[in-house]
Amino acid sequence: MEKICFINTPLQDYSKTRRKDYRTMAPLGLGHVATSAKLLGHHVDLVDAEDRGLSPEEIAQYVEMGNFGIVGINLVSPTVPISKRILELISKKNGRRIIGGGPHATTAAPHALQEMPEIDLLIRGEGEQAIQEFLEGRPYEQILGASYVRDGRMIQNASRPLLQDLDSLPFV
Repeated sequence: MEKICFINTPLQDYSKTRRKDYRTMAPLGLGHVATSAKLLGHHVDLVDAEDRGLSPEEIAQYVEMGNFGIVGINLVSPTVPISKRILELISKKNGRRIIGGGPHATTAAPHALQEMPEIDLLIRGEGEQAIQEFLEGRPYEQILGASYVRDGRMIQNASRPLLQDLDSLPFV
């Protein structure tokens, strides 16, 4: 089984900015994806770097110390520069695989893959089923909603249909 770290990117670079006194909503979508992976028996950590006020360097240190083989990161357009910095620091040591998802991955996959070449696989749209397919070893070509680079070309698979039964989602 894999050790997987899912990262909720902070809204600010806390190595440069003092943490403000406010609260944000828990990363529910990322929580659902992490729960989907955990239900397959994988060791899963979800790091809410915004809630914890972590800098990109602290996030990278956590990933390195945890020796995670897979890192999933949410991509939200305003935080792409911070996500990019985190991914540059994490790197792909020891065959580590990096997955991106979230609103920016869904609406701007070509930009995300160009800006963050560290990403192996982007998941557009809902990721609960896609992460399971990825972890079960399904080829990228067979994962609906997947975007990736192969032989220098960006490939976007057909989109996954929207989930109709929200009660089928794993409970976070």
